[in-house]
Amino acid sequence: MIKLKILQTVKFLSFFLVAIFFLACSSTKVQNKYEQTHIEKDTLNNEQNGKEPNIEIKSKNIESFECNGQISLLLNGEELKGSFEIQSIKNRIFLLDIFGPFGINVARIYSDTLTNVFCNIWQGKYYKNKEGIENFEFLSPMPQIFFKIFTAEPFLQNFDNIQVTENQDTLSFNQLLDNNANVHCFYLNSLSSIIKIIVNYKINNYQIIYNNFANYGNYGNLPLNIVIQDVVKNDKITLQIESFDKINAINEIKSINLTKYKEVSNFNELFSN
Repeated sequence: MIKLKILQTVKFLSFFLVAIFFLACSSTKVQNKYEQTHIEKDTLNNEQNGKEPNIEIKSKNIESFECNGQISLLLNGEELKGSFEIQSIKNRIFLLDIFGPFGINVARIYSDTLTNVFCNIWQGKYYKNKEGIENFEFLSPMPQIFFKIFTAEPFLQNFDNIQVTENQDTLSFNQLLDNNANVHCFYLNSLSSIIKIIVNYKINNYQIIYNNFANYGNYGNLPLNIVIQDVVKNDKITLQIESFDKINAINEIKSINLTKYKEVSNFNELFSN
């Protein structure tokens, strides 16, 4: 029974990865525009130029962080629970550890600007590539995506063909990405943060909801509860973040020692029995 639970915990990582990548609202290209913090409402709709920006998206001034917390997954009506630890350097490196029953480290993801490594620690296997998860390569680069997800910052592919709507304290951004995924982001001005993202891709509908923000002074409001949901299948991941630590104090993250793991040739094989 214990072994079965651990194997189930490892397998749910595959869904976790797919869901969280889809909800990233990100781009395959790193553009200067991606990091801009001011958007001009008129240019979003009709590409007019020469006007002063009248919509402001504030940067959270975070370059690195670590956080930890609890993770639960409702998959096919069964709930699985564990914990996680994260270290991240903006646009450079992302390290995620997932722990199953009894605090056993069952899975690890390491991603930098050159490669992505997915480790099934429980079964002693790893998969390594440059693109990301197979069939989801267009949602790279991973360090950029994960950083934005956990800091709840806006995800915009570029500033072309974006529809923006103002509703009291909320800004709503809608964009059709290059991969034909339709992304709808909701930004709350009073929090200076994204509070919800909806992604429609083919027949799938995904959403991510941010709850229970905590104020970190000059670093802005950061989420303490993140819910990722596959609306069609009703599968759901809940991340309960205990705290953000070492903000802007991490300069390097060690890569994974792969000598004790066996390399596999594709992502699906990583989670096969």
